[in-house]
Amino acid sequence: MNVAGNGQYARGFIGWQRANGSLANPTPLVANDSLASFTIYGHNNNGTTYNQGAFIEAFATENWSLTNAGCLLIFGSTATGTTNVVPSLSLLGPKIGIGGVTAPTNMVSLDGQAARTIWMERNYTSNTAGNTLTVQGGGATSGATNKAGGDLILAAGLSTGTGESGVKIQSSPAGGSGTGDNALATQFQVLGNKIGFFTVTPVVRQTQGATLTNNVTAGGSANTLANYTSLTIYSTDAAAIRNDIYQLGQTLKTVVDALRLYGLLT
Repeated sequence: MNVAGNGQYARGFIGWQRANGSLANPTPLVANDSLASFTIYGHNNNGTTYNQGAFIEAFATENWSLTNAGCLLIFGSTATGTTNVVPSLSLLGPKIGIGGVTAPTNMVSLDGQAARTIWMERNYTSNTAGNTLTVQGGGATSGATNKAGGDLILAAGLSTGTGESGVKIQSSPAGGSGTGDNALATQFQVLGNKIGFFTVTPVVRQTQGATLTNNVTAGGSANTLANYTSLTIYSTDAAAIRNDIYQLGQTLKTVVDALRLYGLLT
């Protein structure tokens, strides 16, 4: 097929038109009407039959008028090892749906029927390190005065009732020299209103004055004021100094206990 332009049309194009009613009396489209489709078939080694391998189809998303012409464009394909054509990508205005989403809610929406992974493929250049993936918020207008940049928000899915959702940050720690893959390991995680580092189960944030479960001892003895009375203090206000040392010990105990609680100290 050859498509060419001419003096009237600056470019070659293929156009589809769709109306309800008749040629003599066309009527507007209504929601879910198919505007046009392009389908690809291939012979399946079974006599004269063919399998559908892919398609592109456009649908009206609302009743059309002079002011409303919503249109959804769907791309379908067939996964290797199957014969079922499924929606793979959809476009609705500025929004993109991936994996069967035909009514994307946000700018990019993935199908929520199973766990999904977004990643970069491994570098295929021989003996070469992987490349960096950067996710960045929007900057303020160039030349703007004292304007903040956009935040980068990493959010878990909504939970209900007593359920919780969280966020994990994983990395691949160094292993022994060689070519084997180093497994990913969680280094930091948030679960509901709790946090944890490394392999520590996330725990609730501790408030000022809270009693922590881990204990720190001073010289093998419980950290109480009585255990500081044997300290030799060369001062006219020895009691006050002992109390200050005790309070310092209490502060250090709280800090160390908190570090242990969150997995930052073993």
